[in-house]
Amino acid sequence: MEWAFGIAVKNGQLVVEGTSRDGDLEIGNLLELGTCGVPKCSQLVKHKGTLDFSALVAVNADEYLDALGLHAPQKLPNRHQVFECRFDGVRVVFPALVLMRALFRPNKFLLPVMFRPQALDRIRFLDYTRTPTEVVVDASWRGTYRSGEEVNQCISWMTLFPSAIRLASSVHEFAMRGEIGMSLPLGSARATMHGLNVGGILFVTEMKVMAVHANEDPIPGATGCSQDFVLRNVSYDGKLKSSLAEISKFPIGKNGELGVSDLEWTAIAPTLLKGQERAREILNQRHLFDAILQKINFCTSWRTLAPKSGTGNNARFAERNWRSRETLMPSLEILMTMRT
Repeated sequence: MEWAFGIAVKNGQLVVEGTSRDGDLEIGNLLELGTCGVPKCSQLVKHKGTLDFSALVAVNADEYLDALGLHAPQKLPNRHQVFECRFDGVRVVFPALVLMRALFRPNKFLLPVMFRPQALDRIRFLDYTRTPTEVVVDASWRGTYRSGEEVNQCISWMTLFPSAIRLASSVHEFAMRGEIGMSLPLGSARATMHGLNVGGILFVTEMKVMAVHANEDPIPGATGCSQDFVLRNVSYDGKLKSSLAEISKFPIGKNGELGVSDLEWTAIAPTLLKGQERAREILNQRHLFDAILQKINFCTSWRTLAPKSGTGNNARFAERNWRSRETLMPSLEILMTMRT
C-alpha cells in the first residue's frame, strides 16, 4: 500500500483504504500503518529544525501525490490530511500519517491504539498521590520496548496538556469520519524531516521528533510539571573521545549555563542512571553530573570542585562509577547532540 487515503469500517472493524502505486484499491488493517500508507523514496533530502505546530496549514493532497508519482483511485476522494509549513527555511509538505508515526512510538503498538476510542485510557493511568500528578504507563507491551522512557514521555505529554489531549482523542474522531487526520497541539517540536526535494519543496516521507515543548498550562493537578518532553534519545553523530582527559571543552547550553537544563537532564538521566539503585542516591545526581562538566571544561582538580550536592570527591566517585558502568560517555554524547 503506497498511499493510505482513508479509513473504513469492515465487519465492525476499522480498516485502512489505500492504493498501490498504479492506483489499484487495497484494503489493510491498522497495524500496517506503521510501515505502509506513505511512499518510500530513495535519495532523500534531510532537514533539521524546530516545527511550530501552530504554523501547520491543511492543504489539498494533490500536490504531494503528484510529486511522488502516486495515483488515487477514480471516484474515491482522498481523506488523508496533508499539511504544509516553513521548516528550516524550506517549504515542506507532509501527510498526517508521517507526523503520527513520529509521535506515536513504538508504531507497532501505539499507532493502532490511537485510532480506537479512549485510546490513552487503555494504556495508562494517573497517580494522584504524586505531586505533580504522575502518568503511569501500564500497557502490556511497555516492558518489551527498549526505549520505555520515551514512551512515557510522549504519553505523559498527551495526558497532561489540554491541546495534546485533544490531539490524542482526535485521531479516533477523524477515523470515524473515514479520515486519517489529527488536531494540532499548542507547542513546538525539535524534528528531523526526510523527503523528496522537487522544485525547492520538500515532500516529506519520514519524520523524527526528538522532543516537544508544550506552549500551554497543564491540566489541574499537574501544575509544576515540565513542559518539555524528550521523545527520542539520539547519539552524537561525531566522535567523542573515550576518556574525560581527551575531551577539550563542552558547549554552553542554550540557557547560557554549563550545567544541564531540565530538558537535557530528562534526556540524559535514563541513560546515565540505568541500573543504578535509586535507594542509594543520597546526593543529587544531576548536581554531580554538572560538576563533571565543570571538570571537563576548566580542568580543575576534583578537590576544588564545589557541586551543589556533596563534594568534589563525590563527583569523582560518581564519574568513576558511571564510567565503569559504561553509562557516562553515552550520556555525554546525548548532551553533545542537544548542544550542537
